[in-house]
Amino acid sequence: MAILLKVEWVEQADGADFRRRVVFIGGKWVGSNWRHTAENAVQYIEAKAFAYYIQTNGHPMNLIVVTQPDGSQGLGTREDAGLGQHLLALPEPPLVAA
Repeated sequence: MAILLKVEWVEQADGADFRRRVVFIGGKWVGSNWRHTAENAVQYIEAKAFAYYIQTNGHPMNLIVVTQPDGSQGLGTREDAGLGQHLLALPEPPLVAA
């Protein structure tokens, strides 16, 4: 059974197209911070190791693997219709004090 993680932030690459724009996703789980690359998150979803969701206006949305016409894969929600607007609307990661 997959571990369910709430995605609270997204680290994005500047100027990249949508499928390459999400670099990292992250949040908190059992009091610890977690951070996964978008590529690893796709692999984890496909392997059913982790399941991810975001919360928008109190409404949970599961992250899914979105396959583009060229075969590349990225993250999105069913509600995004492949555009990623809900995922990309999440805040950037919090700053960590050194």
